[in-house]
Order: sequence, then structure tokens, then C-alpha cells
Amino acid sequence: PGKLASVLSGGEALSLLHSHAFLRLGPPHGELDELWQALEDHVTSEDLSPEAAMKLCHVLFLARLVDENSLSKVVGLLTEGTRKLQQEQRPLSVGLHRRVLLLRSAMRY
Repeated sequence: PGKLASVLSGGEALSLLHSHAFLRLGPPHGELDELWQALEDHVTSEDLSPEAAMKLCHVLFLARLVDENSLSKVVGLLTEGTRKLQQEQRPLSVGLHRRVLLLRSAMRY
């Protein structure tokens, strides 16, 4: 699993995580635990763009991996993504705006 993660770009690894989460193939379902962790580590080892940070948060919620113990990881990703967005001082794209609203709803519940 680690070899696969190392040959992928961060964006490809994140896309694969999203696909696995959407199809419910990720960790809470007992499949691909090692691959999931290797891909997540690979994605977070890079300097994440605001879009990538928000997408990873979305993936974690979609895969049902956010609980009281992992909430600090999500908050850290959201904080980092928000900080970078403020530094860049650019308007949100429609897709990113929708993802931020979705994450805001998920954080409430």
C-alpha cells in the first residue's frame, strides 16, 4: 500500500480517497485500512492548497471517519485551509464555496 501512495501525486491520492469514501470502501468498512492510511499520510505530507484541505475534510466526513477523537485533525485542516485562503485574498470558486457550506453543516452535527 505504501508503494502505491508514493507513486501517486497528492491530488491523485486525494482523488482515490474520495472515490473509496464515496463507494464506502474505506476504513470503517474494514477494507483497505493500510492503503487508506498510506494515501491519507501522503496527501497530508504535502503543502495542501485550500481546496485540497477542504476536500480532505469532506472525504473524512464522507468516509465517516470524523468522531470526537479525530475532530482536532479536521479542525486543523480547516484552519490551515482558511488561513491560506485569507493569505491569497481571492474569491471562493463555486465548488469550494459549496464544499465549505457542506463542511460547516457537518461540523454543526
